[in-house]
Amino acid sequence: MLDEAENMILVDFGEAHVYDGEDDQILDRKRNNGSPLYKAPECYRTKIKDRVIRGRQLDIWAAGFTLYELATGMNPFPCGGDRWKLQKMLLETEVDYSMF
Repeated sequence: MLDEAENMILVDFGEAHVYDGEDDQILDRKRNNGSPLYKAPECYRTKIKDRVIRGRQLDIWAAGFTLYELATGMNPFPCGGDRWKLQKMLLETEVDYSMF
């Protein structure tokens, strides 16, 4: 959502975390909260040992995903609601920016 000054406001806190100062590393990677469509690809990379997930980067991904949908009226990864297809698309395909 946008406020009157066009600042983005978070409205879905399903994947919310509290950061301690500048450290935004998400330690509990086994959580499965939040909307799968708005999760960044790194959330689906399960074979990377000791991977680090940064909360601010996840927020930027979700914001970009949302802005893409607002600008085009389409999902950047059309998967028909199939979570496994979505995961494969997130990890293996590029977003189509041809309409911009």
